[in-house]
Amino acid sequence: MTANKQKVGIIYAYNLLRHQTMLHFVGKEVCRTESQRKRIRAFWKQRKDLERRGINEL
Repeated sequence: MTANKQKVGIIYAYNLLRHQTMLHFVGKEVCRTESQRKRIRAFWKQRKDLERRGINEL
């Protein structure tokens, strides 16, 4: 049960990241403030870490 819950959590996190990516591409042209750039950089780093663990195969 816990393994299944964990997988659902991972899928949820992955979908959330995908949604953020979409927003990132939409918002990239509109707003390029420094704080947003930092947030985007942190997001891409987080995504790379997740993909390194094989979550991109889901």
